[in-house]
Amino acid sequence: MISISRYRVLLFSFVFILISYLVIIKHNISYLIIPFFVIPLSLLEYKDFELRFFLLSFVFFLSFVVNKVFHTEKAEFFVYNLIAFISVFSFSVLKSFRDKKDMEEKEKSKLKLIEIKKETDDIKSKIDFYKKYREKVTINLSSKQKVISCLKEIQTSLSNDEIASNLMKSILLLFPGSKSEFIISPKHSKIVEDVFKTLTSIYVPSVSKETRYNYSDFSTEERSSVYLPISAFSRCLAVVKVYSDKEDYFSVEDFRVLEIFATTASIAMENLSLYMTTEELARKDPLTGLFTHRSFQDKLDEEILVSARTKKPLSLAILDIDHFKKINDNYGHQSGDDVLKKLAEVISINVREVDFVARYGGEEFAVIMPQISKKDALNILNDIRNKVRSMEFYSGNQRFGITLSMGVGEFPMEATSKNQIIRVSDERLYKAKKDGRDRIIYE
Repeated sequence: MISISRYRVLLFSFVFILISYLVIIKHNISYLIIPFFVIPLSLLEYKDFELRFFLLSFVFFLSFVVNKVFHTEKAEFFVYNLIAFISVFSFSVLKSFRDKKDMEEKEKSKLKLIEIKKETDDIKSKIDFYKKYREKVTINLSSKQKVISCLKEIQTSLSNDEIASNLMKSILLLFPGSKSEFIISPKHSKIVEDVFKTLTSIYVPSVSKETRYNYSDFSTEERSSVYLPISAFSRCLAVVKVYSDKEDYFSVEDFRVLEIFATTASIAMENLSLYMTTEELARKDPLTGLFTHRSFQDKLDEEILVSARTKKPLSLAILDIDHFKKINDNYGHQSGDDVLKKLAEVISINVREVDFVARYGGEEFAVIMPQISKKDALNILNDIRNKVRSMEFYSGNQRFGITLSMGVGEFPMEATSKNQIIRVSDERLYKAKKDGRDRIIYE
């Protein structure tokens, strides 16, 4: 297939020869034919300057020679031929300028296109970069959100077992190709024993390259592992072993993440222990060790609901130490405190396991007795009253004893609400004191 440039040259040659031939055979009107050389000239491009130069030179030659060759010596022929040549030359010059301008415009357009292509490629490259960056950020964000969600679950756990369970679930969620163990005995292995002793995490990226421990210290499926201490108040409670059957499975960054999880679990256990201790202190009277008035109120609400649901009776006894103020006045407050502590101990020992004993206030005590009528409760209360009456207390060389007054009410036979049964028992306690003390009033 002939290219466009070759096609133009061939066409140029054909037209050039044809016009040259016409100039020769029609020499008497050569000045009319010479301007037609603009046709082959128009077929040339700006880069074909050799052919253009050849054509113009040939036309110039024809303009002055053709008449002499054919013995046409008239001056006007030379002038006409010269004018014809000038017209062809002028066309050539104009076309040359125009072609040059077009070529420059094409070069500019080409350079512009190259520049636009380069800018487009740069933009595409930036778009690809930002797409990859966005994917990376999205993955990292998703991973961080998982970490935050797991940490929140660990922090909001309500027991040590729940903390341990959430910790193990979180590890498997973030490292699905791994396995984990919650180890509570330091005798599990030499590595676990070291973690228990030092409270320091141990990172083994590759078992085959490990120099601190023997190959036999690792399990058969363990090729990359992390050992994490779970501690509270500087005491190791357990060790979490996270491992994989692939060498170099855990990176340093993975190790740091696992350390954060172990630290969070340790802090959660400490906080839970402190909370339970605080809660216990809030629920227990520091002097007697019995439940507080607030705990009594909560427990009575709970037992009334159970009694209403099961249709079984509930008895409430309120006990008071007779003449307790005289004990404090005569023997001192320390003796009074001793009386309260020993009385609390006697009551706690002699009630049933299901009964709830609380320090109601001052020298008053309350006993919630579920699933028992007040008449059946009298046997237990009388036994307590008799044992208290036989107790002896000493203050220096002085010896003294105490007695109890009690009021007992029953739900739902005598009361339909918490406030009512408290009022019934309290009124009967007041009546027991008024009637001479050291007695139980239940009607």
